[in-house]
Amino acid sequence: AKAKLQKLWQRGCDLLGCKYAIMGGAMSWVSERHLVAAISNAGGFGVIACSAMPPDLLRNEIRETRKLTQKPFGVNLIIMHPKLDELVQVCKEENVSHVVLAGGLPSGKTIQEIKSYGGKVICFVPALAIGKKLIRSGADALVIEGMEAGGADKCEQEWYRNSQRGRKNWSADGQWVGPSEECRKRDKRSEWGELICD
Repeated sequence: AKAKLQKLWQRGCDLLGCKYAIMGGAMSWVSERHLVAAISNAGGFGVIACSAMPPDLLRNEIRETRKLTQKPFGVNLIIMHPKLDELVQVCKEENVSHVVLAGGLPSGKTIQEIKSYGGKVICFVPALAIGKKLIRSGADALVIEGMEAGGADKCEQEWYRNSQRGRKNWSADGQWVGPSEECRKRDKRSEWGELICD
């Protein structure tokens, strides 16, 4: 049984660089240096939850985590963070091996910036079309999340709910019944709600 399990999760172990392909979920204000180091030291893969941290606090948290473990760990960045580019730069300067992008659809530029220094990119995805786009953009791995996930993208939830109803975004009498104006402006979609990817 142990050999079979090892075979099943070997790709995850290789990607993360850990004994067990178990990644600690990044929980805001919970997944900090002590928990992250404990997970990594136990053979799993700890992930710092950047959440709303400013860049200087993230840098300190990375450095303090390294004092507690020599094992690999990652950093989770929220796409909607107003200083996302600066946080990516901190990860680059601190040579963070894995960056987890969540809470929205990351740009190809963000993914490539992380990959440019050798970082691995793991992205959260609530839908197949988004997963395909992120793989084409260079993501190394995906975390599949339900539309109800804590960090799920609001617009994706709206598109998903509408597609699950099995209907177009327009009613028979011509009324819009799909996602909000904000989401329609942000994402290019077909009439059925599929993401139109470049």
